[in-house]
Amino acid sequence: MRPTPSILPRLTSQVLRASYSTAPPPPPPAPSSTLAHPTASSPSPSHPSPTNPPNTTPPTDSAPTKEQQHAQARKKTFEPVPLSPSLGPPKEHGPLKTKLVWGIARLFGYNSDTSTAIRVTSEYYDRAAEWEELNAAWVREANLPPTFQTWFQLTNLHVWLLTVRFRSLPPPLGKLYTQELINHFFIDLESRMRHRFGVTQDRTVKTYMRAFLEMWRGAGVAYDEGLVRGDAILAAAIWRNVYSGRGVKEEVDSGDMEASPSGRVVREEGGREGEGWEVGLPVEVERIVRYLRREVKRLEELSDEEIKRAGVAVGRNSVTAFGQVE
Repeated sequence: MRPTPSILPRLTSQVLRASYSTAPPPPPPAPSSTLAHPTASSPSPSHPSPTNPPNTTPPTDSAPTKEQQHAQARKKTFEPVPLSPSLGPPKEHGPLKTKLVWGIARLFGYNSDTSTAIRVTSEYYDRAAEWEELNAAWVREANLPPTFQTWFQLTNLHVWLLTVRFRSLPPPLGKLYTQELINHFFIDLESRMRHRFGVTQDRTVKTYMRAFLEMWRGAGVAYDEGLVRGDAILAAAIWRNVYSGRGVKEEVDSGDMEASPSGRVVREEGGREGEGWEVGLPVEVERIVRYLRREVKRLEELSDEEIKRAGVAVGRNSVTAFGQVE
């Protein structure tokens, strides 16, 4: 039956108000027990007391706070990591399988003379490169400046010691070991210039590398001559290279024409414990000469097999470790 015109407008307005109303829905009815037995101390659920607000504490399974997350991350970072379980003793293989594996390894170049020379000379070079730092007290006592040039000359001195011994290996091992040692030296040299001192321009690096190559060649020839002809020649080579010829009275610009009409004065250099540098210098040079002679003898007494394998070839051992200046 169709509704009368007087009722239809009222129904339409009620439906529209119900569809677009933004008021929240009424609260759910309270439990029957609360409605059946109200007390003075328990307020009505539909009208909470302003002095006793409803409990708004988040549940225990809510997301952790930032402080809790940081604490958990720090605990995971610094807590000790358990060691891996023991794998037990290594499995033994038969002679045929062992021979087959070594044959394949040699086929791919493992344990060949070249690969062995690269590994062993890397260990030798590491000991030579760290000598200046390990003997920093002597470097200061010897009045050597803490510069890159000092590190280069002292490292080059120990590289030369090794090349002397490598040259006595049977051919072609002598040439192979010497070449790989020099390769390690100049690769590290370029790496230090680029990463430690910030020399990044290729043109500048090449200029420095050519200069260091000339110094390496000249020092090696001078040390070889001193090794054969005697300590006086060897001391002169050390003075020219390690000390850069210091200790000679040299004329420099004075900047004061009244004190020196020629504008030139003799540069004076202080030495160890206030002595003149020309007095303290020969003492240190003589100590270096004695040190080189001891190291040459130590390396000479090692067998070729020990030299080729560098002993255990790891860390500082009796084969790869150098002594100290006394």
